[in-house]
Amino acid sequence: MPGGAAARRGFSLLEMLVATALLGAVIIGLLTLVTSSLSNALVVREYDRAAMLGKTKMNELLMVSPLAIDQPLSGGYDEDWRWEAVITPFEAIPPVRVGGLMILRIQVLISWRNAAGDRRSEFIGYRTVRIRPEDLDLVSRFR
Repeated sequence: MPGGAAARRGFSLLEMLVATALLGAVIIGLLTLVTSSLSNALVVREYDRAAMLGKTKMNELLMVSPLAIDQPLSGGYDEDWRWEAVITPFEAIPPVRVGGLMILRIQVLISWRNAAGDRRSEFIGYRTVRIRPEDLDLVSRFR
C-alpha cells in the first residue's frame, strides 16, 4: 500500500470529539424528555386518583339517606388526601310541602398535597329527595 492510502484510513481525533459531543447532546435531550414524561405521568396519576375518590364519595352521598343538609362533612383517606362535602337545597319542585320533592346539590371537594403544593378537584351532583318536616325551613331559605 502506498503511504497516502494508509494515512486516509480511520477517523481523526477532531472527528471523534465532534461525534462524541453530538451524541452527548442527543442523550441529554432524551433524558430530559424521559424525566418530564415521568413527572407528567405522576400528575396525571394523582388527578386520576382524585377523580376515582371523588366519584366514589359522590356515589356514597347519592345513596345515603337521610342526608345531612346544609352541614359540612369531611374526612380523610390518609395524611395527604382529604375530602369535604356540602349538601344544599338547590330547588323545590312545586307544590312545596312535606312529602313533596326537592333537588339537592352535592358538592364534593378532594384535596391532596404533593411536592408541588396543595391540589384540589371538585365534583358536583344532584339528587331528588322527599321534603321532611324539618326541611321546610331550609327549602324556604333557598327559593
